[in-house]
Amino acid sequence: MSVMITVEFKIRPEKLDDAMREMAEGLPATRGFEGCQRIDSYFDAENTSLFLVEFWDSVAAQKKYLKWRLATSGDMVNISIAANLYEPPIFKTYAAMPEL
Repeated sequence: MSVMITVEFKIRPEKLDDAMREMAEGLPATRGFEGCQRIDSYFDAENTSLFLVEFWDSVAAQKKYLKWRLATSGDMVNISIAANLYEPPIFKTYAAMPEL
């Protein structure tokens, strides 16, 4: 059964352009990764917070993606993303409740 995973990126205002450029460059590969059904993005301008709503085939598929992303992005990219944020991204996982 599919899962919904949200990710919040609390972006430093002075790094907003850099963060958005990196996301625009990186999200196509995420959307194309096996098991990714869809990703919707939302932006809170007042708090410079980017919120992703991701739908995956399973938690295992998303974890496989994260492992791939960390392995292929390299330390410099991960350091660059971290430098744009106030804190590490906040991940939350939600199971579908079709019976409700």
